Amino acid sequence: MQTNKLAEHISAHAWNADHTQVAICPNNNEIVIFEITEKGPVEKHKLLKHDQHVSAIDWCHETNNIVSCSHDRSAYVWTFADGIWSPELVILPINRAALSVAWSPNGTKFVVTSGQHCVCICHRDTRSTEWWVSRRTDHPSMAESVTAAAWHPNGIVCACGGMNGKVLLFAAVMKGVDKRPTEAVYGFGPPIRFPQPLIELDVTDGAWIQDIAFSPSGDELMIVTGDAKVRFVTLSADQPCPVATVTLTSEAMLAAVYINETAAIATGYNAEPLLFTKDAEGWAMRKSLDPKKGNAEIGGGPKKPRSAAFAKFEAAAASSGKAESAMKSKGVQTVHRNTVPSIRLVDGGVVSTAGLDGVLVQWKLGEGEVAELIMAM
Repeated sequence: MQTNKLAEHISAHAWNADHTQVAICPNNNEIVIFEITEKGPVEKHKLLKHDQHVSAIDWCHETNNIVSCSHDRSAYVWTFADGIWSPELVILPINRAALSVAWSPNGTKFVVTSGQHCVCICHRDTRSTEWWVSRRTDHPSMAESVTAAAWHPNGIVCACGGMNGKVLLFAAVMKGVDKRPTEAVYGFGPPIRFPQPLIELDVTDGAWIQDIAFSPSGDELMIVTGDAKVRFVTLSADQPCPVATVTLTSEAMLAAVYINETAAIATGYNAEPLLFTKDAEGWAMRKSLDPKKGNAEIGGGPKKPRSAAFAKFEAAAASSGKAESAMKSKGVQTVHRNTVPSIRLVDGGVVSTAGLDGVLVQWKLGEGEVAELIMAM
């Protein structure tokens, strides 16, 4: 495990292709790039263009471009040349905050979600590579703010989810950018065209969606929600899709990532990453990766219901320094001392988490009991 204190708060982070540099958002309108060396982190660049809080960032490993989006309703693609990161404005047809962003697997396009109940797919203008253009899609499943999005490994299907608890998988095929699919996708086509809906999921009992993630094969979707549950949906053309639900006795998760087809990790308000694995009996929460705390208070099981008002209060407290002080006063012994809203798969043996305590942690999965649990599945 490696820890680095990079800022007072970190709300998002992303790595470059060789994992030697990391871009963070210090919970404001800035993006800061650090080089991680054996002697510690070294600040290399500060990207200043957004006027308001940066909602999300992603670093494309294929092109080395960084994309960012913000509450100022804009997105920028940052290109590195001659030692300088230069921003290119992406025109988004929205009048509310941009909430999340993610590059497609091949880096030719990216998705931006919005508080305007819509999703935009953005790519280089096929007529002039000097411009980034976007196409917007609205759907009844996006009746409220869309807070999360993820790409299927094929780069053709995009999933999004939001505050109404619904998830939509739709065709994100861009003319002039993507090759037309020659096989059916979830029973549709060929052909399929943007923004054709493919699968609609209403499996969260109305709980708002914090994050979603595809498994490496794309056969499964992990959904983390505000009711402190984690759902694993087996995607199929046959409806309804099978759902496995893990109920936590700790706080809700905010971010999720698959390690492989039978292991995944989520982080959130409890300030520690939780490992979920799948065996013959299905998905279950196995243990915390944090060595400073046991699992007695974390595992799946019945959870006392909380009011929506209490959940909002808890979320507001976690986003401020008061949460960190409260955790210290309670004697919390986790590595992170505040909410952890961001997680990344660095490689097959390491995941990184970034928290509102300003700490970046790299967790090694190939050691001890964690490795045994992952390899046994």
